Amino acid sequence: MHPLALDLSPLLPVRAAAPGAGSLTFGFSLRLPGDGFLVDADDPLLRAFGAVVVEIDGADEHDEAFQDDAFDPGRRVHLLQDGVDGDGDPVVAVWDESGARRAGFLPFYTGVMAAAATDQGLCVEGLVLSEERTFRDDRRRSLQVLVHAPAFVHVDGGAADGYRRPVRPARRRIVLFADGSSPPRWWDPTAADGPAELTDVPVSSDLAEQLARLKEDFLAAGDKDLPADMFGEMEEGWTRSSLSDRARSLWCRARAELGRTHAVGLLGPGMERPVWSPEEMSAGDEPASDDIPF
Repeated sequence: MHPLALDLSPLLPVRAAAPGAGSLTFGFSLRLPGDGFLVDADDPLLRAFGAVVVEIDGADEHDEAFQDDAFDPGRRVHLLQDGVDGDGDPVVAVWDESGARRAGFLPFYTGVMAAAATDQGLCVEGLVLSEERTFRDDRRRSLQVLVHAPAFVHVDGGAADGYRRPVRPARRRIVLFADGSSPPRWWDPTAADGPAELTDVPVSSDLAEQLARLKEDFLAAGDKDLPADMFGEMEEGWTRSSLSDRARSLWCRARAELGRTHAVGLLGPGMERPVWSPEEMSAGDEPASDDIPF
């Protein structure tokens, strides 16, 4: 049996998102070679050859690794088993070709099939077909991947050589780093630049003064020598809670002042990754009534 031969056909991007959609689609669709028909994601021909097009799970537009060019449409990705879930079923992750960045995971049923095929010695690969990007900041928020066995499906990726998409203006992303492990500072989440002083971001003079005072109070709290007893621990907890509340309040002000030119995140105590809007805060940490339109 000869493998099913498919080509990539570039999608023609639209100029603007549909009302309320908030995202644009870029990349490729599948088609039969030559002047053949397009092959949609739900075309039974794909399943007849053991292939499927899926949107990956766990993708996050705030994850900088997910924004990397390694996940551009037309790029091949590795599908690697990444442990098991709570029921003992295999979890299959989507990694870039270098194995350095993880974009997300295959949906449950597709992951189980891919793991079963791999267990029997059948090579299963992924090919990024298309992506959705936010209209506001040009951030990648989802990927569609063709999961297939090269023994059964061959995709000519020549159309992906030199792939280019229209690039929209995007705001600079900065994070107020105030987790209590060090004095507050600004940070570039892409790691293109190192930490920056609070005075290096163009906020109003009043907000700059409040941020400077917050930094001084963080330093003072770190230098304070409290008794090593229950009351000392309580006082330290109250102090850190108060500083954390102030940091969140000043972060909201920074979002209001900088929101047209910057996306402003916050990394507070106990957070593993920044939050980018008050709605992302856990219940009780910050009111969700945010009327800032960005």
